[in-house]
Amino acid sequence: MKRWLLGLTALILAALVAPAGAGAQGKDTITIALPNHAPTLDPHMHFERVGILVNINMFDSLLHRSAKLEFEPSLATSWKALNDTTWEFKLRKGVKFHDGSIMTAEDVKYSFDRVLEPGKEAPEWLRVSSSFFKGPSIRSGTRFRRTPRRT
Repeated sequence: MKRWLLGLTALILAALVAPAGAGAQGKDTITIALPNHAPTLDPHMHFERVGILVNINMFDSLLHRSAKLEFEPSLATSWKALNDTTWEFKLRKGVKFHDGSIMTAEDVKYSFDRVLEPGKEAPEWLRVSSSFFKGPSIRSGTRFRRTPRRT
């Protein structure tokens, strides 16, 4: 009798401790566990690991790195050095923003300019700062150039 009562008590306690809706989320719901909150959802305004983990699932970049740390296409389908100091990126066609508008080279330029904006204090600033790069230029709606400055 004591074993039966002990087993019933353990079962009741387990039922009380279990989350109420465990396993009951809808098919369009995803649950993500992180050690803390992202500092911001603005990809240019932080360089913290948790924020990066969130942002890589929301935003895309021109290139990605493979498991072998080699560059792979993302928003840029190809890239080439035009000379010792200038790179040209050919942008993927048909990429749409959440509002349905098409991504252009002007949008890529805007992102670089935004990081370089005086007073913005973006953590990414050092990686693309004007002390290292000349301003980005647009060749056409699907081509974007970035020219490093010589020191």
